[in-house]
Formats: sequence, C-alpha cells, structure tokens
Amino acid sequence: MIKAVLFDLDGVLMDSEVYDQSINVDFINEYHYKTDPEIFRIWIGGNPKIDYWSMLKDQIDPEDDFETFRTQFNAYHWVRRVNMPFRDYMFPDTQETVKGLFEKGYKLACCSSSSPEYIDQALTDMEIKEYFEVIVSGHDFTESKPNPEIYLYAMERFALNNEECLVVEDSPYGIEAGKRANMTVVAKRD
Repeated sequence: MIKAVLFDLDGVLMDSEVYDQSINVDFINEYHYKTDPEIFRIWIGGNPKIDYWSMLKDQIDPEDDFETFRTQFNAYHWVRRVNMPFRDYMFPDTQETVKGLFEKGYKLACCSSSSPEYIDQALTDMEIKEYFEVIVSGHDFTESKPNPEIYLYAMERFALNNEECLVVEDSPYGIEAGKRANMTVVAKRD
C-alpha cells in the first residue's frame, strides 16, 4: 500500500525545461552566436555531476570561441535561473494535487537533482513547500540520478519500505533511479 509520494521537481511539478530552453535561445540571439540552441536539450533531466560541456564542445559552432561561449553562457544562465518566475511555470494541477495528497494523509517528498536553494525557492514561490515533509537535493549525494540514493534516503526518512513509496518522474535518469530503488514509478510524459 502506497504511503508516500516522492516527486521530482523540474518537469513534474513545474515546466522549467521550457524556461531553460527559452534562456538558451535568448542567449544565442543576444550574443549573436551561430551555435544551434537545440544542443542544450542534453541537459534536460540531466545529472549535475556530468561534464556536459565536454560532450558539447564539438557541437559549438567553430566561429564561436568555446571558452568565451561557455563563460558567457554560464553567467547568463545563472542570472536568469536565479530570477525564474517559478509560479508562472507551475503545472496547472500542481497545487491541487500536492495539497490533495497531503490532506489524504500521504507523506510527500521533493527529490530533485537541483540545488537546495533552487528547490526551496521553487517550492516557496509555488506555495507548496509546507506540504513536503522531506525535501532532498541531489547535491547532497556523491552520485545523482540514475543512482537511486536520493529516493532511498527519502524512504528511510519516512521509515517506510520501497513498496510503500511511489515516485513521480519525467526524465529517463529519474525513472531509472526510481526503478533501481524498487519503487513504483509513475512517468510523466513530456
């Protein structure tokens, strides 16, 4: 019997991937780079411990200096992410779903690979933080998703077993992490 629901954040509670991709397109346009912004889709649902830049280096247009491009991109992206209007990108049913599960007695966790500060700001801005008993960042672990550690940690905090936990995910890494934790996984389609 399910007693706890463990939510990913980006792509599950809010459509942040759309916002991220708009940042990428704006960056390319504002700096007049020739690189196709579609190359950054590799980051969607990604693992923060993977060096994606080494994977992307050959895809940066040769006319765009790689080091300058990367430095400017990181600065631009950081400023826009810090000022993200989280509530504007929240899925329409997020508040109702989270509140409804909480009121029915389910234990709730937010298990995201994002930074603790980002998770806290997102949940606060979406006015759902109070419903989560456990909030966990992938930054707190040696390995990120698809390693199941983040979900196993939340399960232990609830003093439950894997059959009592349901994982809600959208990315292949997150889905794999939930499965490797031997939990029931609901995959949200993008």
